[in-house]
Amino acid sequence: MRLFIALLAGTLLLTGCFKEKSAGPDVIPPTPQYPWRFEVGTQSYIGAVESIQVDSVAGAAVMTISGVDTVGKGRISLSITGTDLVPGTYKSPSASFVYTEDLNTIYQSVNGADSFAITINSISSSQVTGSFTGSIRSLSGGTTKLSNGSFSGLR
Repeated sequence: MRLFIALLAGTLLLTGCFKEKSAGPDVIPPTPQYPWRFEVGTQSYIGAVESIQVDSVAGAAVMTISGVDTVGKGRISLSITGTDLVPGTYKSPSASFVYTEDLNTIYQSVNGADSFAITINSISSSQVTGSFTGSIRSLSGGTTKLSNGSFSGLR
């Protein structure tokens, strides 16, 4: 009996040490040092740029910007193809966008001519900043508008 009471008391002591996970005000995560963000309707997405890579493919330069959202569930990938990547606007099919959550494609740019655009505002050997906007296709197959897209990251 004493053993049972000791075990019960120990269990109650341990369970009392865990933090309560009740509903409370949403905590807004801090803006990353090198952020990406975009909006679809009233929904905002934000995260950190993890990498900006430039590769040479068949004589063209291909820049890929990728990152994860602030809760670690969503991933963004932007791609720009050009002969010389300089400040300016790159339109589809030379510019593309994909956003996934848990490995499922949620949004992707529409491949029609000029339907999606990525603008490189500044580019150096160490950093790239820019913006993006245009028509995207959602998981449900419908087409909608992406707005206020931006990114900043290290190369």
